[in-house]
Amino acid sequence: PCVDAILKAGIARVVAAMEDPFPEMRGKGIAALREAGVEVRTGVLESEARSLLAPYLKRVTTGKPWVIAKWAMTLDGKIAARDGGSKWITGEAARAVVHKLRGRVDGILVGGRTARRDDPLLTCRPPGLRTPTRVIFDRSLQSPRELQVIRTAKETPTLFVAGPNAPSEKRDQFRRDGVEVLQLASTRSHEQIEELLRELGRRNWTNLIVEGGGEVLGAFFDSGAVDEVHAFIAPKLVGGADAPSPIGGEGVASMMQSLQLDSVRIETIGVDVYVHGRLARNA
Repeated sequence: PCVDAILKAGIARVVAAMEDPFPEMRGKGIAALREAGVEVRTGVLESEARSLLAPYLKRVTTGKPWVIAKWAMTLDGKIAARDGGSKWITGEAARAVVHKLRGRVDGILVGGRTARRDDPLLTCRPPGLRTPTRVIFDRSLQSPRELQVIRTAKETPTLFVAGPNAPSEKRDQFRRDGVEVLQLASTRSHEQIEELLRELGRRNWTNLIVEGGGEVLGAFFDSGAVDEVHAFIAPKLVGGADAPSPIGGEGVASMMQSLQLDSVRIETIGVDVYVHGRLARNA
């Protein structure tokens, strides 16, 4: 514990940005230091500290992980062509950034349709600081056992999220394949997302990245569950009314209701543009 180390070292003055919000610890460390005669000053650069610690603070105060929405799209806002093909929209340099991002989260989530269409492995290559759990939001468990995430489930943690009416025989088969199946009680989309996030919070997950497709990303945005956005934009044009865009769902009714990003950073990675920021309410 840091308090014990500080006292043992004989440190006379401590400057802290903020109190630890964790309920079991809040204020106790500072009180112990002061009781031992150490001068303690708090609130220095507190806003910067809160920004840095935002994912942890969200989990501690709400019981839910920080949600990062990520997608790659063409200049005209398409995440796939009309035939559903999406490999590869961005270049290798941009994809390397995605793998680094994956390597610092607890889980990577895609929808069942994306899993069936793209058959992604959903790992970080090369391995990162963490081994994220692959999360497939497949309410009816329609995914075939031949998918890479199922074939490799005994090597890399894999969680399928099912609805209340998912067939029991599929649940049992997936579990024999090494897949964990989380069956939600809720039937409505926003309730299912809330139920899932609370369960992940109970597992002490701090960061979840949602990679799509558009139906799942739209559901997370409609539910107000997204905290941060990472968008990769390639200088390519696809066109077509039937080519999918990154965010489906209901969306907002007017431009006045559009979601705003704050703390925005824009970078060029190779020929691609990388835009990332936090939803304004979470800046």
